[in-house]
Amino acid sequence: MTAEGQNRPDRARPHASRLLRGVLFAAGCLCVVLGAVGAFLPILPTVPFLLLAAACYARSSERFHRRLLSSRMFGATLRAWEDHRCIPVRARRVALALVLLAFGSSAALHLHRPIIAAALVAAGVLAFALVARIPRCGCADPAPVKSGRKSPPPNGR
Repeated sequence: MTAEGQNRPDRARPHASRLLRGVLFAAGCLCVVLGAVGAFLPILPTVPFLLLAAACYARSSERFHRRLLSSRMFGATLRAWEDHRCIPVRARRVALALVLLAFGSSAALHLHRPIIAAALVAAGVLAFALVARIPRCGCADPAPVKSGRKSPPPNGR
């Protein structure tokens, strides 16, 4: 997050209800697990579950919200979405390619069942259209969150 993003008044604050914070925290944890599984299974999306987890954590646990946004693998994409409501160009290309690969191969495997193949093609076209409608950021990857760690000096010294 940028320094200006941390002070924006529209940032979500933890909910006042302790019960609702607990429910949102549990939902955020479930979404992180589903997102992690989705990283290995092409039919389960990763980023939407992590976006949902970030939203749940924003209202339940500032600490877990910060941890998710500082993730090396998904932090840049989540921060871009939270700050600008866009996704990096590279993430969008990967998502579109995976939609084509997953739904295309699934439909090809079900050619002997035309109704199932047609349903998979229709779902793939819908998923492709939804991802294609998401605005893309102007840069390939947003700036990383500063974690307080010192970067290694140049030339390994």
